[in-house]
Amino acid sequence: SLILTFFPKFKSLFFEKLESLFRIEDLKVNELIESKRKKLLDPLKNLKSRDAKLKQQNAVRILEFGIGCGSNLAHYPPNTRLVAVDTNPLFEEQLLTILKKHENVTLEKFLVTCASNLSEIDDESVDAIVCTHTFCCVDDQLAVAKELKRILVQGGKFYFFEHVGYRWRCGFRGQKEKLYRILQCLVRPLWRVWFNNCRLGYRPRPILLKAGFADVSTEYFECKEQHFIIRPNVIGIATRLL
Repeated sequence: SLILTFFPKFKSLFFEKLESLFRIEDLKVNELIESKRKKLLDPLKNLKSRDAKLKQQNAVRILEFGIGCGSNLAHYPPNTRLVAVDTNPLFEEQLLTILKKHENVTLEKFLVTCASNLSEIDDESVDAIVCTHTFCCVDDQLAVAKELKRILVQGGKFYFFEHVGYRWRCGFRGQKEKLYRILQCLVRPLWRVWFNNCRLGYRPRPILLKAGFADVSTEYFECKEQHFIIRPNVIGIATRLL
């Protein structure tokens, strides 16, 4: 049909326009994002493995889902054994090339799958899990959170960096952000279609607590130079205790 013929072309063109609108190009934005990324992942420097063999080698195992081109690799500790998860198989070749610049990381596995199905990973076998701007895009966030908890060792942590909804405030600023929240809700259905299932305005903390993580700490911040739709962000760490 005409719709099936022209919709992919229209979507591609429309996506390019949207991407150009929301692309992070401003130096201040990059600096803020990188400073928050560093703050989130700095504790990995002190990570100790619960695996006897890895501990003997002074190594750790980190799983990152939605790894893309490996923006977080520079923040991983020495002797990292990486399990990379992404739904796009094309990223594997790019990742292997990028890993040549990061001698601190050795790729153990590259799994082409959704994070809700990590059956190839044993229970309690991963020391830490990392995800940046991907948890919002998975089909079933609760199922993913439960799967992450399953593969984490006791005491293991899930480090996440996500776009979120505006928080509630009082006064004029609160009224302005209430309007922004409404606009996020209005564009959410189309946003999920055009931006790979990304959910605008969601909150990761309640989902992680429901999945059984005992402690979830978050830091909310707004990137003023970004478009208001994606301005609010959160970095956080969820800990598996039992």
